[in-house]
Amino acid sequence: FHHTNNDLSVNAMVLKSDRSSLAMVGIDLCAMDYELSQEIKREINQKTGIAEEAIMLNFSHSHFSPVSKLWFAFGNFGLPDERYMKVIKDSIVKAVVEAEKNMEECNLYYGRSKTHIGKNRSLQGEDSKIIDPDLDIIKVIRADKSVKTILFFAGCHPVFTSSELEFYSIGANYPAIARDIIESHLNIESSVFIQTTSAD
Repeated sequence: FHHTNNDLSVNAMVLKSDRSSLAMVGIDLCAMDYELSQEIKREINQKTGIAEEAIMLNFSHSHFSPVSKLWFAFGNFGLPDERYMKVIKDSIVKAVVEAEKNMEECNLYYGRSKTHIGKNRSLQGEDSKIIDPDLDIIKVIRADKSVKTILFFAGCHPVFTSSELEFYSIGANYPAIARDIIESHLNIESSVFIQTTSAD
């Protein structure tokens, strides 16, 4: 039995100043082996000139994404499919290359709000409310005042499920829903989710 929500994605934003460039990449996966992440950064560096240490690969840590690293403890279920891993690698590199190619002069704005989507799984009762509720936002606005991109930063495992079918579905979970709402309701071209912590 397999089912997918067709909402896994990789989204990148490249920032450039007179002195340097950096890339932030939001990826709808649980995790990745270090060796592959370094290989991806090397290829991005070769194609864009962005320094490897200035490339942040950020994983939403969705528990509903396919296996994307070797998990010894899970036996055969913890072996990633090499064909899928190539798709992942190519998609990440392409996202950054496209972001770098389509850069334009913009202004950046920063704000902080709160979100109470999280729950502390390690503590019980009232203590389960001890979480990091900060929701940081970077807004990218063109010279014509149109909003191009929003990066939003929150710390919470994407593990929420409301039905048995959803529990067995491949998907990005709440980050995909949040991106869809941001883009469609606020008329924004793209949004990037950054997981600030993959714990409580």
